[in-house]
Amino acid sequence: MARVTSGLADINLGQPEAAIAKFIKVRSRPQQPKFFLQWYWEILAEVGLPWAWLVAGQPEKAAVEADQYLRDALVTADPSLRAMAWSTEARVALAKDDSIRAKQCIDQALACMPNFEPRIPALRVHLAASAVYQRSGEDQRAERHRRRALEIQQELADSLEEGDPLRASLLAPRKF
Repeated sequence: MARVTSGLADINLGQPEAAIAKFIKVRSRPQQPKFFLQWYWEILAEVGLPWAWLVAGQPEKAAVEADQYLRDALVTADPSLRAMAWSTEARVALAKDDSIRAKQCIDQALACMPNFEPRIPALRVHLAASAVYQRSGEDQRAERHRRRALEIQQELADSLEEGDPLRASLLAPRKF
């Protein structure tokens, strides 16, 4: 848990190489049958790897990791993991200037989103949708998803007390 969390923090701190090393270490950890939810932490490491490779400017490596993440997410019962995997595929496609694939992937991500919209996955999906639709010239759709992402950011920030340092972090502009 700590390595995944630290790796995600590394991405946001602009240290993708440190994040990549941590995610690979989590993913390559020997199977421990009695370790609670090991599969879940491994798939969260898979969430981070494509993001880290994108931040590192390596879209081809991000594509390999995003494909693995999508394959693993699609066999889970968690619609949020599937939605985030499709949105990650969309981000990778954008980085590779493949707008058609990006749009196909983000449409899949949006179709996976459960009605109750878990906040962090929904934030990531709406941010990706905004970027995809902006790139494809669908400004109204892009704006709708951008506004929804901002609403979610505000809801998350409002769940914290005034003065909590995480509030400012939650309200900071997001790429992923």
